[in-house]
Amino acid sequence: MFFDDQPLERRDNVARRLGQPQYIPESLYQDPTVDLSWGYTTVFMAPDSGKWRMLFMGYAFQGQGGRHIPLVAESDDGLHWLPRDTTVGRDLEERLVPHQVNIPLSEYTEWSQPFWDDRAEASE
Repeated sequence: MFFDDQPLERRDNVARRLGQPQYIPESLYQDPTVDLSWGYTTVFMAPDSGKWRMLFMGYAFQGQGGRHIPLVAESDDGLHWLPRDTTVGRDLEERLVPHQVNIPLSEYTEWSQPFWDDRAEASE
């Protein structure tokens, strides 16, 4: 079976205009606890809170070494971000920072593409 993409590619009665992007310096997320050079950021609207949630990877220095850790921040508007405290009600032995995603570091190496799974158990 072949699909005809021509109806998707047509632009009838459409005027294409370029806008002027606006730089918003406040939207730059800064994290004093980790190095963000390895961000691999995923942003989505969290249905449980109605807030924007950002999952990313940071590098935490520990003595002479360090390791990548999964982190989370939240925003009401998608521009101004604050670390999301994940310590409430969750005990994580390998916690290095308060906004670390509740995944044991022994099971974490690097993000693939995390996403919100509305079919998963709430505890997951």
